[in-house]
Amino acid sequence: MIAEAQKDDVIRVVREILAEKDNHAILFDPILVEADVDHDGDEYLEITIVYEGDLDALDTKWKVSLIRRFESRLMQAGINEFAYLGRRFVEKSEWEALQEKRYFDEDLFA
Repeated sequence: MIAEAQKDDVIRVVREILAEKDNHAILFDPILVEADVDHDGDEYLEITIVYEGDLDALDTKWKVSLIRRFESRLMQAGINEFAYLGRRFVEKSEWEALQEKRYFDEDLFA
């Protein structure tokens, strides 16, 4: 499994690639990285990018090619797990609502 320190490397690589598009109308924060194992026992990284702004301003082809870009740069950084954009991009308001729901759900069962 990927070490916590490597998660920071993954986040750095993702931020660098997102910054290459240089779209100041969109804020990407936070970037979430979770290591998991698929049904075949293979390790992978699920990357979720929380954003604020107009995601439609980004070229669709560019967004679709992100995984290929991520994997290439991650391999250069010595991280060989398969990268997966499960939920891909999540609006900040939606992410905050999910975080708040988790907080209250945990509070109910404490």
